[in-house]
Formats: sequence, structure tokens, C-alpha cells
Amino acid sequence: MNKTQMQHEIFDKWIHLCGKIINLYYENYKGAELPRSYLEILMYLTKDENICEPSVIADSLCIPRQTMTSIIDSMVKQKLVKRIPHLSDRRRIQIEITEKGRKTAVEFKNRLVERFHQLMDSSKQKAVLEKISAALTLIEEVEFKA
Repeated sequence: MNKTQMQHEIFDKWIHLCGKIINLYYENYKGAELPRSYLEILMYLTKDENICEPSVIADSLCIPRQTMTSIIDSMVKQKLVKRIPHLSDRRRIQIEITEKGRKTAVEFKNRLVERFHQLMDSSKQKAVLEKISAALTLIEEVEFKA
């Protein structure tokens, strides 16, 4: 098999697996009490420093920037996040996750992990997770150019 054929075969596998993963991912949001975008924002905010500008969240989660204001408005009303002034620029705001938002995100992440355990044979889980982690680390190190 030449290099081009191997690349095509790998790409075909990649697309197939991405489709399966995306389907499972969206399946986990069915029946959730909150919209998917809210849950994704909450999980994003629990990942790092718990405070972030709306434009950074929008860009990271592929949510149109113009819809972030209405999403954030609703999340503030539900006490999942709060707006706080930017430390160095009073014209900008940041979004901070609340304790209620953090609890909601943790509960949802636990649901995702539980779903993973249900779908995967327990004897293979550790090996699969180790390989996925190694592959994701390699992919993160790649600099993608637009």
C-alpha cells in the first residue's frame, strides 16, 4: 500500500469514527434539562479558570458570537453564570460560572462518563482510554493551518 492509499484509508476511518462519536455525543444531550449550548458552555467554564470572555467561549465551542449574548442572558437568569467586569478593560465583560452552574456541569459530565461505561466492555475501558488519551495528545500538538 502506498502512502496516498494509506492516507485515504486513515481518513476514511477517521471520518467514520468521528460520525459515530458525534452521534453518541449528541445522543447524550437528549432528555437533558438544559439546551446543549448551555451544557457545553458550563463544561467549558469548569475546564480552566472558570472565568472567560464570551467571544472566547463562542470561538472555542463554534457558537456564533452574535447568539452568545442571548444565551448568556438566559444563563444569568437561571443563575448558572454571572457577568463580571473585565479586570483591565471596563468596556468588556467576563462570564464566571456559579456554584449552581458548576454542579450542573459536574452532574452532566458524570452522566457522560456513566454512558461511556455502559457502552464499553469494562475489560477494554482502560486500554481504550489510554490509547484515546495518547492519540488526543498527539493531535493537540499538531498545528492546524486554515
